[in-house]
Amino acid sequence: MRLLALNFVLIAGMLTPRTGWTNDKFGPSVSGFEATLGEQAKSLNEKEEALEKRKILLDEKEKVLNQQIARYEKVIEDLSARLKKARKYNEEQFGSLKKMYEKMDPKKAAVILNDLDTDLAAGILEGMRKEQAGEILGKMTALRARRVTERLSDGVMRNLSSK
Repeated sequence: MRLLALNFVLIAGMLTPRTGWTNDKFGPSVSGFEATLGEQAKSLNEKEEALEKRKILLDEKEKVLNQQIARYEKVIEDLSARLKKARKYNEEQFGSLKKMYEKMDPKKAAVILNDLDTDLAAGILEGMRKEQAGEILGKMTALRARRVTERLSDGVMRNLSSK
């Protein structure tokens, strides 16, 4: 009986009217749980605020990036239009150059084309009437005529393979 009374006294000593079990011998009290929960809630709130701030920053950066992308797309569009105009102009000028060589005496044209860049010479001959281009090739040096013909055939092969 004395042991039972001692246990009751020990248990009674651990109970407090406001918080329940005390932290003396059997673990944390309810107020300890409340403190821990409060700290965790505060930590979660701080993390949530930090995340919200980061989200705002990311949204601002995304807005800036989207503006930059739009600006760059406009620049690309503008440059593409300019490039298209420049190509058209170059094609027109190259067409005039081809006509000029076509009207020349084949012997004089061959002398000039012998000294031009191989790709340029091939490009000029490519746009000419075949009879005129053949006459000019025939009056060029054999080595130069061979190189120009190779370039011409490269273009023909590319055109055939793309079809």
